[in-house]
Amino acid sequence: MRVVFAVIMVFSLLFGLGTDRSLVMLDALLKVPENGLTLCLNLVLMASIWNGFLNIASDSGLVERLANACQFLFSRIYPQLPSKDKAIGYIATNFIGNCLGLGSLAMVSGLKAMQRMDELAGHQGRASSSMKTMLIFNTTGFSLFPMTIMTLRAQYQAPDPTDFMPYTALLGLLVLIIGLGLQVCLEKHG
Repeated sequence: MRVVFAVIMVFSLLFGLGTDRSLVMLDALLKVPENGLTLCLNLVLMASIWNGFLNIASDSGLVERLANACQFLFSRIYPQLPSKDKAIGYIATNFIGNCLGLGSLAMVSGLKAMQRMDELAGHQGRASSSMKTMLIFNTTGFSLFPMTIMTLRAQYQAPDPTDFMPYTALLGLLVLIIGLGLQVCLEKHG
């Protein structure tokens, strides 16, 4: 693959120089790092702001209250887990983080939930039913407020950076329902 990219780069350079487009190439070479840096800074700043809000919400007890409010739902979705186990709290926090588009929160709490579910399953070396359910929740992409996409759309001057949200929420919910349905079918008949 390196050879392919090297050939493409050499061909592009020779073509640009041979067709008298060296100023356009130089301009593009200088703008790409600037655009990349701007994009990274916007994403880091967005993540910092939301993680700051999360820390405030966590310190005020809001995250714990939200997790407790979701605990009833998740104890039904994860019947294999003890209802008051800390894995349910991690799962609820992961779900809330995903719904709010806070990937860093969702990742940390998701990893803790998986570790706890692995402990509860006795470290059997394969995914338990509850771990599979958690994986379905995380891979379906259900999010009510996809902050990263909204930030990118705002950065690139979309007329309405939020106009896609109802579609992604409905699609994510549909895929989540299909995924959970398939899991139930496979566990019963698999």
